[in-house]
Amino acid sequence: MGILGSFDEGAIGIGFPFLEIPVYWIIISIILTNTVLIFFAFFMSNWKKNMNKKIPSILSGIILIALGIMNFLELIFGI
Repeated sequence: MGILGSFDEGAIGIGFPFLEIPVYWIIISIILTNTVLIFFAFFMSNWKKNMNKKIPSILSGIILIALGIMNFLELIFGI
């Protein structure tokens, strides 16, 4: 997200002489863009944190089910 923030500020900085809009609009647009990027990063971080909490329990359940099936097949068929 920091790299994206640098890109938009760099693009505005390089293109500033060619833009024919007031400076305060440029400042407001940079602030709004960075705010949107920060909120996006925050929500992605929360989503990733929630997934990291769920995945180990799902994987452990799958492993236990697979071990149970293998044990059952061993008892029934003597594999």
